[in-house]
Amino acid sequence: MTKCVYIFCAAVTAIIAIGCLFALETIYFLAFFAFAALLVFILGKDKLRPRTFLLCLFIVSFTIKLIFVLIVKTQPISDFQTFFRAAHYVSEGNYDIINNSQYFQDWGYQTGIVLWMTFFVKYFGAGVTFFKVVNCACLAVTNVLVHLFARRFASEKAARIAAVIYMLYPGAYFLAPVLTNQHLCNALIFGGLFLYTRKRPESAVKASLIAGSAGLIIALGDAVRPVGIIVVAAAALAGLIKLLGDLRKKGALKPLIPLAVMAVTFFLSASLMSAAVKASGVNNVGLTNNFPIWKFVIGFNHESAGRYSYGDYTGIFLINDREERQEKAETAVRERLSVPPQTMAKLIAGKVYHMWMAHDDHHWAFNHITPESGVNVPLIGTVRTRTLLEYAKKIGGAFYSGAFILAFFFAASLVKNGKPCGEGLSETALLLFVIFAMYFGAHLLIEVQMRYRDFALIPIFALAAAGVDAVAGLRFRKLNAL
Repeated sequence: MTKCVYIFCAAVTAIIAIGCLFALETIYFLAFFAFAALLVFILGKDKLRPRTFLLCLFIVSFTIKLIFVLIVKTQPISDFQTFFRAAHYVSEGNYDIINNSQYFQDWGYQTGIVLWMTFFVKYFGAGVTFFKVVNCACLAVTNVLVHLFARRFASEKAARIAAVIYMLYPGAYFLAPVLTNQHLCNALIFGGLFLYTRKRPESAVKASLIAGSAGLIIALGDAVRPVGIIVVAAAALAGLIKLLGDLRKKGALKPLIPLAVMAVTFFLSASLMSAAVKASGVNNVGLTNNFPIWKFVIGFNHESAGRYSYGDYTGIFLINDREERQEKAETAVRERLSVPPQTMAKLIAGKVYHMWMAHDDHHWAFNHITPESGVNVPLIGTVRTRTLLEYAKKIGGAFYSGAFILAFFFAASLVKNGKPCGEGLSETALLLFVIFAMYFGAHLLIEVQMRYRDFALIPIFALAAAGVDAVAGLRFRKLNAL
């Protein structure tokens, strides 16, 4: 069963990498690997201790992104403007914007990010710039986590290379100044996952306390953006895979105890937080999703290739009668599923392309800048903004496809070696592969947006570190805790 996961991930990463390469000029791809080779040379000579490197990684990652967001001056639009505006109303004790809004009543889970913003707006007078700085801090934390995860199954040098490549990946900068709930969510969920996957103490009580703490942190991330369930489900599947491989070993059931504690804590914490929001009166529906079928309505829209559809928005979402709306949504899903196999295959291919293969979307960060405007570049002169952004997108495509190629080499090497989890390979790697596979699978069914892929790129860049080792013919390191 373990090998099936690796085969699936090897196939998917190969398809995505090949698709990206078709849309990318060879020169950018070659430049990426030349840059990676340069990193191998430079980082191979650095004598920084692991903790010192982590501190430097955080500081540099935070500083570069902070400079970027302060220069770009992105203004909140769309959902992100809604979050910030709602936070100001709630900070003044006015909950009507939540309870009288179809948006927040249908998707109560969006209240989590509003309450996070409300705290800083109310007690510190936080503005847009403050939350952009927080975004930079969250991205820097995530960057550190990429390195920490990678060093569990890759060499220190390879882990550092993956972390530096992730730090410079342009796609992260396109979202850095955006008041999205993604950055805080990613830092919390993968921080909780890192705690959960640390080497467990012999004491069952201590192991359970760590697992419970991890479940709570993941639940906090889920309250900000509801993707924590994917991590918990992936942990359960990875645990089952390991159990099936260890059935004949003594103590094979022991790892299920922390898993159960983590999962129970997650669901209990999520339920309590939703109940607390409901009891407080901020949102009468708590943190629930009251129109879940909407994601499938959009996800199976053949005309929009699974992306946002204005036609569905006006024709289904804006129906006032909830029962009528639900019935029409269910009808739409049934009709869109009852198509010939070749039509469904075309839809899936389109969704995979738009979600995983297309260049990163710079729109969210540069929505206020005219593409035809000029930027004064030292030593070059005035260059059109559109030209600079196109170069940035192509460089990002090289980083992105390079990470998937390296992750493919790692998965392919595992298929070839046939080593089950626990024999020369960290359990963390298996879990990261499962998270990616489940996230990829989920978006074959629901709405896709290019910016959603940032969650899956965290495990991909971490796994790419072992791809560097695989390419270089190095041995995988055993699990080690920080």
